Amino acid sequence: MKRIDYLNSLISSQTFRFDKLILNGIDNTPILKINVPETIEQETCLFHRDVASGDDYLKSLHNEIKRKMSKHEAMPIVRFADGEYAFYQNSLDCNGLYRQAESGEAIKKAMPSHIEALKILAKSGKLSSLIHPGNICQGKKGIFPFFRKSKGDDSALKFIKFLYGHHIELTNNNHIQYMPRINGWYREFFGHINTD
Repeated sequence: MKRIDYLNSLISSQTFRFDKLILNGIDNTPILKINVPETIEQETCLFHRDVASGDDYLKSLHNEIKRKMSKHEAMPIVRFADGEYAFYQNSLDCNGLYRQAESGEAIKKAMPSHIEALKILAKSGKLSSLIHPGNICQGKKGIFPFFRKSKGDDSALKFIKFLYGHHIELTNNNHIQYMPRINGWYREFFGHINTD
């Protein structure tokens, strides 16, 4: 399978699908009014076929953290979005909030250890990647004809290809949907973890 076809194969095989991330009791409307309204497209996310809803992802994460805590094991979860996507393309471009390296050469030098760490993460933790219809587009056309965006942001698509090119596949065991920082969500979620 060609790398360019990897995301298409995940979708066409129905291993993953795009669906709206809905968490019971969480209303993003006030956040969207304050921030850029276009960010609502980020709520349409990549779901594994074994996960019916956003609440299922939350429950799965909750149960996995409890299980790992009860065994005194680490539970690595790493968030990937714009800045990380740029880094894995050997680029210093990001959203301007921080600089991920001194130079492109420094990124290239660090890449082998990052690839090894990603392989370990994929086996023992969760990749929480921001993947939505707006950042899987190739040019103006888009990878899927029903998702169109004039900007042609393909940062997540390139990241998925990067992973696949290094033999790191997305699975239900290593993928957890990127969940935006929602007012009070983390406090509410982590306040309910009980390892008794």
